[in-house]
Amino acid sequence: MRVFRFFNKYTYSLTAVMITLIIAASMAFTLVSGLHHLLWYRMMKGHPSGPIWLWMSMVVLAVIMMLFWYRILLFSLKYRQLNRAMADRILVKLLPFPTVIHDELLRSTKWFLLNDDIQRYAFTWGIFHSKACISTGLWNVLDESSRKAVMYHEIAHVLAHDSFQQSILKVLSGALPLLGLGELYRKYMLRREIDADRIAIKACDDDDVPLITALLVASKPTLGHEVQVCLNGTLEARLQFLETRQLPPLWNRQIRYRLMATFIAILLTAGEGLLVLCH
Repeated sequence: MRVFRFFNKYTYSLTAVMITLIIAASMAFTLVSGLHHLLWYRMMKGHPSGPIWLWMSMVVLAVIMMLFWYRILLFSLKYRQLNRAMADRILVKLLPFPTVIHDELLRSTKWFLLNDDIQRYAFTWGIFHSKACISTGLWNVLDESSRKAVMYHEIAHVLAHDSFQQSILKVLSGALPLLGLGELYRKYMLRREIDADRIAIKACDDDDVPLITALLVASKPTLGHEVQVCLNGTLEARLQFLETRQLPPLWNRQIRYRLMATFIAILLTAGEGLLVLCH
């Protein structure tokens, strides 16, 4: 049961990491098999150094492997720079939290208000040590029950290590767009918000009114400013969940088709390595 809960919580990030590692291992296996075969050719007296198609295949595969890891490293560095820039903007606006925090919430993370009376939003940040933040524009217009719903929604993100999971999926989906990881990332962004809503409702004694109130307040644009919350097309799905209380499926047809194509490519790559090795 514990294993099932763990996999359910980290389904999308684990899937993305597993796909990346399997592809990397398949390419490495194929490259090593090809080089081993070429070395075997070279050790045979009076035999040519190897077929030209095998040399060309190994060169192309080596280039693909270098591009594979280069893009992952590049997007990792870009994402790190974006996180640092966001942290620099946030730190100068942080304010002490204005109320006593329940021990259950206080043990999980540090809480701050963000000095922004115009925008209405709440978020967590920090890959390894997550912190929770609520804008003054949102905090000042909510009643106590809605504030509690927002706080438990954010603590759900902290306990699920969503900042860390999002960083993994964002880097891999950006670096490897052809593997179907972008669809995994979009599905994760939707599912994590609904999971956090579910926990917030449970903390409010199964009363969804405080959370609905907070959602409607946060999604209402202020004068001259666009909405900064409920992005990524999640608002309709979240309201549907609040109406039906049914979680969306972990996988949809588009994800299954993209992942199926990815695994076929993995099998073909590993199969090529096996053929070369057996030959």
